[in-house]
Amino acid sequence: RLFRILGLRCIVYSDSDFAVKAFRATPDQFDAVFADITMRGLSGIDVAKELRAIRPRIPIALTSGRTSQETLDLATSLGLNVWLSKPASVDQLYQTLDVLLQKPTEASSAAPRTTPASPQ
Repeated sequence: RLFRILGLRCIVYSDSDFAVKAFRATPDQFDAVFADITMRGLSGIDVAKELRAIRPRIPIALTSGRTSQETLDLATSLGLNVWLSKPASVDQLYQTLDVLLQKPTEASSAAPRTTPASPQ
């Protein structure tokens, strides 16, 4: 809903396999991707790998309520742009989107930016 308020079109998939198929069909229709580590079907890491195989420079933010160093290292090795811890505030979502949409978007070998969760 936040993205619509900002005037952006947002497509949501709860099934990762379906999301990858939709991306494969029209990869240039997507400006950025948010993927949860835990999804039905493929994991968020696997989704990121699939999307990057199709379109190497697509900006991707991964999110999760649980973060391990191993997962962060894997995200870094994939060149993902942002790691967003959950729960995330509206401001954190907005900041993450701002990072993802910066031009030019490049897959980076640097560690992904981390946006920590808000204290509850």
